Amino acid sequence: MIKSFVVAWLLSVVTAGYGSESSAPPLRVGIIGLVHGHVAGFLTGGALTPAGGALNRQDVQVVGVVESDKALYDSYAARFHWSSSMHFASIAEL
Repeated sequence: MIKSFVVAWLLSVVTAGYGSESSAPPLRVGIIGLVHGHVAGFLTGGALTPAGGALNRQDVQVVGVVESDKALYDSYAARFHWSSSMHFASIAEL
């Protein structure tokens, strides 16, 4: 839970000053763990992501997800249209 909050907060702080017209490449983000479910707010927006969810922003790119539970990854992959190439079983693989 704390890890998800920290990631969402950090992303909000880091990207708050950047506009979508920026010529800088998008911030590449890896998600570590889906078990608590808070990542859905990070991805789609909510109280912890006032700048908008990562999937709705041009300046953020989700590049991989570390989740040891393949079934849990598959459920998120179906919901957010992720390919199997984004799934990693460990941080070392990512």
